[in-house]
Amino acid sequence: MGIVVFISETFAVCLNKSLSTPMKVNFSVPQGSINGPVYFTCYTSTMNTCISDDQFLIGYADDHSIYSSFKPGDVSSEFESIRGLSSTLENVKLLMQFNRLKMNDEKSEFIVFGSNRQLSKCNTDVLSIGDTPVRRTDIVKLLGVYLDETLNLKHHISMKARASALAMFNLKKIRKYLDKSTCLKIANAMIFSHVDYCNGLFINLPASTLHPLQRIQNYTAKMILGRSKYDSASEAL
Repeated sequence: MGIVVFISETFAVCLNKSLSTPMKVNFSVPQGSINGPVYFTCYTSTMNTCISDDQFLIGYADDHSIYSSFKPGDVSSEFESIRGLSSTLENVKLLMQFNRLKMNDEKSEFIVFGSNRQLSKCNTDVLSIGDTPVRRTDIVKLLGVYLDETLNLKHHISMKARASALAMFNLKKIRKYLDKSTCLKIANAMIFSHVDYCNGLFINLPASTLHPLQRIQNYTAKMILGRSKYDSASEAL
């Protein structure tokens, strides 16, 4: 296992408790720098040269997604779309090797978005990167958001509700030692950060889907104000 040591103008690699000879570094980005993801995106921007006109690429840091579309039920359209994606992925892999990067084939996955009726007409379960198969999945995580095939976001909301509920439980155990202002700050950092994450995606979702997050919000508001769980949530909010 290698560990890169960042120094002012040099770096060395520690391998098996042995430190290599320090080398001068003309350009570097310290680990943990907020500029890292932006610089890495710039470094991999040449990936756009691998994308065909009927495909679309988005990326942030080392997470990249390639999008293509086809007409549901049209076998020829679906085949051409999948074949195009496989060809693009092979080109991306070659480009990454040229730039001394490694493509993680095992963690690559693909998903098909559509209505239940449209999805029932899809016949593809596997595409390939060279000899490596890429399995189809029904949920992907993209920059912290869980996207399901029908984009109903129920799984994402369930995961965020679970994380915020755990944080709320932990905060509740020390609530009596905190004043209201401090409790609110902690709740914003530990609970509402989950509830509000990418909340622009929740527009037009039914209330039944949003209920788990609304319940967390209600309980947290009453906890901050020191009210009983039987008190009105509307007044607390």
